[in-house]
Amino acid sequence: MKATVPIAAVVTLLACGGPPRLAPAAPEVRDEALARCLGVFPAPDFRAVHSIAAALPGGATGVFLGVSATSDGGRSFRGNLLSLEGMVLVDIEWSPEGLVVHRALPPLDGEGFAAGMAADMRLLLLRPSGTPREVGEDGDGRVVCRWVRGDGAIQDVGVAVAGGEWTTTLWDARGVESRRVRGSGSARDGFASRMELTASGENAYSLVLELVEVEASGVGAGGVSGEPVAAP
Repeated sequence: MKATVPIAAVVTLLACGGPPRLAPAAPEVRDEALARCLGVFPAPDFRAVHSIAAALPGGATGVFLGVSATSDGGRSFRGNLLSLEGMVLVDIEWSPEGLVVHRALPPLDGEGFAAGMAADMRLLLLRPSGTPREVGEDGDGRVVCRWVRGDGAIQDVGVAVAGGEWTTTLWDARGVESRRVRGSGSARDGFASRMELTASGENAYSLVLELVEVEASGVGAGGVSGEPVAAP
């Protein structure tokens, strides 16, 4: 006998997945709500150093330094992943035109690692571009701004009414959550003192970033010459 699934169950299942419904913000407070969402991201251009504790697929763990810097008013960035001794393990550069891998040492030269690193940095550090599709409140009373990217992915930025904590959540075009960031702690120049990123899926992993230093920068990571960024 062919199994059947009640339509109501399918509707319920679909309703549970993907981004939550938002109660639209009133027109008179929409701009203020949007400013709160954008306020969780640092103003470009900057150079920042983080310590990174990573829990990787397969149970491996590691501690690294991350050096990042934006250029072109936050449209592009360069990022280095370094050992604690200061060796540059991965050096990437991202812009809307694409990703350039300047360096990737084994075992971090595997397929997709640089692209995943760029996706993480984009979610952690760059303000979403364009106008949000929705601005409102979720069921927990948080202010939420929702952007739809060119590839159909959806990015929500949610800010708690009190306490200063915020989240950024990314769903793919199918509505499946792929990454979530939680930021907390007193901000320095727009940076949360602590950020936790969780990536879902077959190769799930998590990162805990602690801010070490940050400074305004007029050029991208590595300066105009494109030399790798040195460890602090």
